[in-house]
Parts: sequence; C-alpha cells; structure tokens
Amino acid sequence: MKLLKLMNEKLPLNRDFAEYIDPLPSLADWAQLAAASTKPALFATDIYFRECWAEAAVRWPIDTAGVARRLGLLIFKPDAIVGRRVERAVDFTTRHGFRVVSASIVHLNRHVSAELWRYNWNFATVDRIRLSSLLYDACNTLVLVMANADPAADRTPVPVSVRLSELKGAASKPAGDGTRMRELLGMPNRLLNFVHIADEPADIIRELGIVFDAAERRALLDDVAQVLDGLGPADVATPTSYLYQTVDEHDLDFGRSLERLVANGAMSPEAAAGMRKAGGSRSLTWSELTRVIALDKHNLWDFLTVGTTLLCDEREGHVDLLPGTVGTDWIRDGSPGLDAERTS
Repeated sequence: MKLLKLMNEKLPLNRDFAEYIDPLPSLADWAQLAAASTKPALFATDIYFRECWAEAAVRWPIDTAGVARRLGLLIFKPDAIVGRRVERAVDFTTRHGFRVVSASIVHLNRHVSAELWRYNWNFATVDRIRLSSLLYDACNTLVLVMANADPAADRTPVPVSVRLSELKGAASKPAGDGTRMRELLGMPNRLLNFVHIADEPADIIRELGIVFDAAERRALLDDVAQVLDGLGPADVATPTSYLYQTVDEHDLDFGRSLERLVANGAMSPEAAAGMRKAGGSRSLTWSELTRVIALDKHNLWDFLTVGTTLLCDEREGHVDLLPGTVGTDWIRDGSPGLDAERTS
C-alpha cells in the first residue's frame, strides 16, 4: 500500500485532458513535409503518420521536419529481389548524388502493401489487388533510407524524397529517354517495376510507420539521427546477398514464363498461345487467369509475370487520391531550403 501510494503521488493523475495532445506538425512543419495540398488533412488523421511523427519528434527534436526533408525512402519490391536489380538501382542513386543511410530487410505482406497504397489503390481493380498481394508476399525484400551524398545539396528547396521520386520514373508512362531508374532497370511491365519511392517527406514518416513495427522503427530513427551527418554509406551488399540466397533468380520474361508453364503442365499450349496473342491487352480477370494456370509454389513467378502482363488492373473513372509532386511544385510554392529555415 505504501509503494502504491508513492507511485500515485508521482503520477500526473490530475492532468487536464487538454494538456495531453498528440504532437502534430505545425504549419511551418507542413511547409517542409508536403507540397500536395490535400496531404496535411489526410495525414493528420492517419494513424501510421501520427505514430511515427510522435516518435520522430522525440528522436529528432531540433528540427523534425527538416530531418525528414533530408531523407529519401526506397523500397525494393520482391520482383527486384528475384530479378536481381538491387545493385543496379543503388548504382543509379549513387551516380545521381545519393548515399544509403540505412538498409533493412522487411516483408511486405498484404496488409503492409494495402496500407502503403491506401490512397492510391482506389483506382486499382480488385483483381489487381489480389495479384499485388500475392506479389508482395512472395519473398522478403529491402528498404533503404537515402540521403544526399553532398550535405550542401540539403540546402536546395527540393527535398531528397521528391528528387529521388522524380528520378524513379513513372510505371504507366515511361519517359522513353532512358534517364529514369525503372527504365534502366528494364521493368517488364507497369506492375513489375521493381521499386517504390516515397513521394515527399510526409510520406517517408507515414511509410516508416507502416513498414516497421514500433521497436524496429525507433531503432531506425535513432540510427538515422546518429549517421545522417556521417560520411560513409551503409552496407547494402550484405543484406542483398542474403536475400538473393533465399530465393531463386527469375527472368521475369512473359514469353519464357508461358513456355515454362506449358512445359511444367501448369497450362495448355492452346491457352498459352491465346495469351501470347493477347500480349499486353490487359483484359483478363483473376478468375480467368487462375482457371487456365494451375498456380503452385514452383511456378509462382511465371504466374506473376503472366498475370502482371495481362490482368485488367485499373478502374475507369477513378484517380489517384494523392498524386505525387515534382520539384517545380516545391519551388513554385516557395518551400524553403535549409538556409531559409535556419534564418527564419
């Protein structure tokens, strides 16, 4: 009883409710976190953003939003692991002036993938969601936290995440000039595109809250605070080598996938011929795909390669709820660089 009384005396049991408010970004913070006008209202009620922001505010207390704008978040999709694209992607980022601050092995199950694209998959068909859930659950993958290799680049008005996202390139409308990451990686189709990159600093906060559990996330935030101003890049080769050892390499080639499915008895030659003729028509349904291909663990990536080529994947009349921003959005909106932030 004496101990309980002592504990009660030390607890703020009479705190006024108004004193207990979860921290959210200020207007000045939002100016550093997002140029997308709808994002602050959506993320202010998003549990992943709120939780990770509260943790980041403790671990990056001086300028939480300022630290976030110095970071990029690159998530390799499972097709990058079986397709052995990690090294080429990292080399691309290095050539464009970025370095790896942290590398973590993760698993993107159906719940993680659904939350990552919560504001984007409203235009995806249910069949695409089914296929994507199968794809993201196929194997472990890698998440990289990125930063500028030259700290002087942090003073530009465009955050790291925005610059990195622009360099990634679009999945549906490739630039065609070979200057974007996805094109250089040779994406087989718009669903097998190897990488996801958080659009803006606010998205980094939210997506760290989704991909990592509490203990992992807090450790990562602490690591970032300690090594962000360091000189050397994090080790990517070791986790990449480990991941490559856990899953067989696959060519992600549509024609050869059809040939293997026929050779293994998973589909008839007639069905394969029809699919080959259909090419990238994107007219098949999930039920049609699973009816003509006998899916099992041995032909998973052949199935995924064919499915991502042929499946009807978009709902007409629906748009992305949170379209990405580009560098000019930040410059036009007058978003400050770090020099302006420090002198304001």
